[in-house]
Amino acid sequence: MKMEQQNEMPITKRLNINKITPLTFFEISILPLLGIGLASSYYKIIALHNNIYYAAYALVNAWKTDQRDLTGDISQFPMFERTMHLQNAYITYNNCVDYVYQVLFFYYDLDSCVNKAKSYDDIVNFEECVKAKRRDEFDRKIKDKNSELYKAIKKFREEIKGLGSKANNIKHDAGFWIDGNHINTFGTTRKNIAGEEVNLSQIIIPPRYNISDEIEFLVNVHNEFIVLEKVLFEQLAYKAKIKEFLHSMGL
Repeated sequence: MKMEQQNEMPITKRLNINKITPLTFFEISILPLLGIGLASSYYKIIALHNNIYYAAYALVNAWKTDQRDLTGDISQFPMFERTMHLQNAYITYNNCVDYVYQVLFFYYDLDSCVNKAKSYDDIVNFEECVKAKRRDEFDRKIKDKNSELYKAIKKFREEIKGLGSKANNIKHDAGFWIDGNHINTFGTTRKNIAGEEVNLSQIIIPPRYNISDEIEFLVNVHNEFIVLEKVLFEQLAYKAKIKEFLHSMGL
């Protein structure tokens, strides 16, 4: 595997890792007794953890300069596969942002509705509430519940600024191009529109990005996710909640 630069540290050495200790089968079976919202949030925080690593896997593959094409042969145009992996990393990391909000929405039952759920469809409907919730309202409720988490999320947002816009560009606007994997143009087309000369060639060509810069940005995004994930597990303290519940039951 080649590296982008002769002395560049391998990307796997720059991606931080958070090793978690999952709840035991016994603890998971007790969890619903503490509340549907709290139990649901545990499944969502595990999904968050897994997807951070799904995204990291795509990011590592985007970093590799040697690629295989769809048939399994050595790619003659590796920037194509690298762009694909990079786009997958962007989309998956951005999905993780939604997971963070779902974890908190369910854990704290922010709308006092989750624990009324009678089916999984009800849970899915509540997930739609999370997507529709105003950011300032969400922030206010989280700040009231846990000021430490509020501070961590606020800092996290600042550090990953730009992730959402590029992920949405990839998903919805078909406007994400990487140097070396773009359409070449020759010449310029101009037209007079309402008395103003407009460079038509310029306005239709999407912006192009340097893959090394994008990878570096996502390395930072990944490490910020790891920082936030550690805070989430510490503050939500599922094992401690279960221990308190068992103690209250005299067990």
